[in-house]
Amino acid sequence: MPRTGVCSRVWVTAYCDASFNSAHGGAWAIWLASAQGRIIKRGACPDYVRDANAAELAALYAAVYSACCGWPGKVRGITLRSDSQRALHHASPTVKLARDPRMRR
Repeated sequence: MPRTGVCSRVWVTAYCDASFNSAHGGAWAIWLASAQGRIIKRGACPDYVRDANAAELAALYAAVYSACCGWPGKVRGITLRSDSQRALHHASPTVKLARDPRMRR
């Protein structure tokens, strides 16, 4: 039986971006939108991030984590948007894990 009403599971669109500088580390920002509302967050990248690709993956992870925690039990799926094609490629569940441990996290 399909669910209806305000408790229905929703699709989330996640806009993600990150940057990395070897002198200062990395930072990420996310903007999530769904029928449940918006979530906007930013933060410093984890210590294991050592390049721009890992920073972009950290942003994608932050988006998925924030959607699932922000709307527990209500997320049906997430459309990830990013300017990093490599990060989007590595985030796909059909891709084998990378050899680089920073990309595996």
